[in-house]
This record gives sequence, C-alpha cells and structure tokens, in this order.
Amino acid sequence: MTRQPQTAIRGVLSVGVVNLLARFLAYGKHLVIAALIGLSVQLDTFYMALSVLSLVIFAFGDIFDSLGIPRLVETLREEGEEPFKELAGEMMVFACLLSLLLCGFLFLIAPWTTWIAPGFTPEEREFVLDNLRYLAPLALIYLPYHAVGSFLRAKRRFQSFYVGELIVAFSSLCIVLLWHQARFIIPLSFSVGYLVAFAYIVAIGSGEFRWHVRLPGEKIRGIVRMLFRLSPIYLMNYLFLLVDRAFASFLPTGGVSALSYALLIVLIPASILMIENVFITPLSESTEKAEMFRSILEGIIIISIPIAVFSTAYAERIVGLAFERGVFTAGSTKLTGEALACFSISIPVLFMGPICTRFFQIQERMGMVTKVVFFSVLVNAGLNLLFLKMGMGIQGVALASSLAWYCAFAGYMLALRRLGYRILDQGVARVFCISLVISVVALGCTALLPFHSRSAVGLLFIGGIFLVASAAMFSVSQNEKIRYWKETVLAEILRRER
Repeated sequence: MTRQPQTAIRGVLSVGVVNLLARFLAYGKHLVIAALIGLSVQLDTFYMALSVLSLVIFAFGDIFDSLGIPRLVETLREEGEEPFKELAGEMMVFACLLSLLLCGFLFLIAPWTTWIAPGFTPEEREFVLDNLRYLAPLALIYLPYHAVGSFLRAKRRFQSFYVGELIVAFSSLCIVLLWHQARFIIPLSFSVGYLVAFAYIVAIGSGEFRWHVRLPGEKIRGIVRMLFRLSPIYLMNYLFLLVDRAFASFLPTGGVSALSYALLIVLIPASILMIENVFITPLSESTEKAEMFRSILEGIIIISIPIAVFSTAYAERIVGLAFERGVFTAGSTKLTGEALACFSISIPVLFMGPICTRFFQIQERMGMVTKVVFFSVLVNAGLNLLFLKMGMGIQGVALASSLAWYCAFAGYMLALRRLGYRILDQGVARVFCISLVISVVALGCTALLPFHSRSAVGLLFIGGIFLVASAAMFSVSQNEKIRYWKETVLAEILRRER
C-alpha cells in the first residue's frame, strides 16, 4: 500500500506535538529563572544584552532556515547525496566565517551598544556589557549550530535537531539551579547550554557535510546575495523588539523583564503550531493562491480569536499560574499581567504576520515586506513615545507593539492588493465576527461560575469551561467556512487515530 503524502493540517498537528515536547523544558527554564532571580536589574540587563545579540547575530541564524534548507533539499533531490554534502560543507565554512566576522564587529562596537537602554543608569549599562561578555561563546557558535541544524532538517532528521534544543534548555536549567546566586549566571548558562548542544549536534550531523576550504560555488554565492536582500527584513523584526525594550528601560526596575516574560507567553501558541512553516509548501504549489491564503487566514481567526479573548481577560491569572513563586511576587505578577493583557490583543496578527511574509517570499516580492516592517517599527516607536508621555507605563509599551503589529498586517494586505490579491473579503469578515461573538459569549460563561479561585486548578477549570463553550458554539455554527475547517480538522484527527 502506498503511503499518502502528509497534508498541511496533519503537519500542523504533528509539528505541534513534537515542538511542544522540545519547548516544554525551555519554558521550564524560564520558570526557574523567574522563581530564583525574579524581575530584577540582573534580568533586565540580560534581556538588553540579548537584544544586542539578536540584532547582530541571531537575525542571521534565520537565514539558514529560509535560504539554506530549500537549496539543500533541491540539491539532494536533483543531484544526490555527495553534492548535498559538498554544499552543506560550503555552508558550514560560510557560517563559521560569517560568525567570526559578526562577533568581531559586535565586540568592536560593544562599548557603544548601551545607547539602546537610554533609561538605564550608568551602572546598569555596564551590566549590559558584562552580560555581552558572558554571551560571547553563544555568539560565536550560534550560526554554525543553526547551519548544522539546517542540514539535519533538510534530511528530515527533525528529532535530532529537537534533541539539540532540549540539550540547550536542560543544560542551562541545571546550571541556573546549581549556581543561581552567581551574578551573571543567566548569560553563562545560555552559553554553556549552546556549547554542549553544539558538541552534540556536530557529532551526530558530521556525516551530513564535507569539510573543505575552496572558493564558494554558485549556490553559496546565491545564498550570500539573497542574504543581503533578506537581512533588512530579519534585522527589522529584531529592531521591533529592541524598540520596545529601549522604551521599557525608562520603566522602574523589572519593567524590561516583565515585558519580555509577557511576550514569551503571548508567542507560545504561534511558536508551537508554526503554521507558516507548514503551509508554505501548499501555498507554493497551489494555482489558486489567493483562495488558499484566504482559507488559511480564516482558520487562523477561528483558532486565535478565542485565545486572544481569554488571554486578555485572564492575563494576570495566567502569569500568576506560570511564574508566581519564589522571588517572583504578586507585584511582579501584576506588572507582567498588565503587559500580557495588552500584548494578547495582537495574538491573531502574530499568527497571520508570518504567513503574509511567507506569501511574499513565494511571490519573490520581499522588498514590500521590508517597507511594511520599517513603517511598523516607526509606528511602534511613535506610539511608545506617545503612550509613555501619557503615563501609561508598561501597558503603553505593550499596547504600542500590538497596534504596530496590526498596522503591519494592514500594510501587508494593501501590498497584496497592489499585486492583485484581494484577501480580505466579506467571508473573512463574517468568520472574524462570528469567532469574536463566540469568544465573548464563552467568556461570559466563565464569568457566571460561582467561584473565581486564583489557584491553578481554578484557572484550568475556567479555561476548560471556556474551551468547551467555544467548541460547542463553533460546532453548531452554520457558517460555511467554519464548517469546512471543523470537518477538515476532525477528518485529520480521525485519520491519525486509525
């Protein structure tokens, strides 16, 4: 019997489960850091240093996913194993050279990087530089680590790659647990975790590439050319985060950390499902791209609107359940909950934005993405300035980001119309309105409960009631689009069970 190719929905379900297992320990590490260290100068300065590293180093790690994997897969399919290993070897050499170049640049400009935290005191700015020094090993191996990861994923060795991610989380978690009283234990734990994972991933992935030193081939030169074309997009995405933390530096101690933890929570649903990675193949293959894109957005709305409504309403309780223990006090919960409530309204566009980016990638019109992201960064900065002047504090910073993300989505839709794709129509609007009404009614059902316990059991019970009420109303909806997604998902679940 021939094996049927994996459908996109089944891909979302399977990737979601595997990715959930891989990320569980990583989130546990953040819980331990919050409990043992709390919202503090130590954590604020670490996240500021991480922002610098993101802008200079991490942004280029994404290149190996979006550019490297497609070329590796194409080479393996069309030319065979040996050309694949040769291309992988060239990519590894390129990753090492680029890493050395970027790290040299980073530590050359390091003394001037503290301008990103204008609200910090001179002592806190010096702490940012100290964190960067302890993050140096991570900076050096980050790109080669992701290069080897791209080789493994191109060969569908996903489990091997996710074991590496687990090693990062487990190693850093153990270090924090054992030596949490050390002053710069957070950046040190991240660096050691990546060093251990790098040793593992190189050991298991060494058979997938051939080391050699020679002039780069045409495929590598093509990747380099595309790198310069795409780097503004990746840099802009990290610059967006940098703007938030720069304005958060004017908040009282713990503001940067609270903002970072709230963003961590709000990104969990989209990061687990990774819808944009699953649907890029069917979007590329479809002859009716606008219709498929519209259908994907309708499915995202059905999933994300209930999550956004529940997270906004119960933000403080979610933060309390996740983090309130040890030195993470009720005051820390309140501060982080305020940020989460304002971030949560953007959950639908946090799902939709990456899909839009992938669609422009398929159309080879990434220049439009650069313009939209650049505009949204300016909007974010302007709104941050306005809201802080109005005295809105951390709520203003988070709300500015949410509104800027919606502006970016609006920009994507306008750009698509210029390309002849009219994505937002009455059908999408009806699905949005129905989903919003269902979510609000389900929220009302939770408000009628005779208790409002702040315990974990109480919140889980409230969440269960909300989920059951939402699912019941979606199941009886007569909307054609909602019925389509209900039947499609159920069919995939039943197929998996067989």
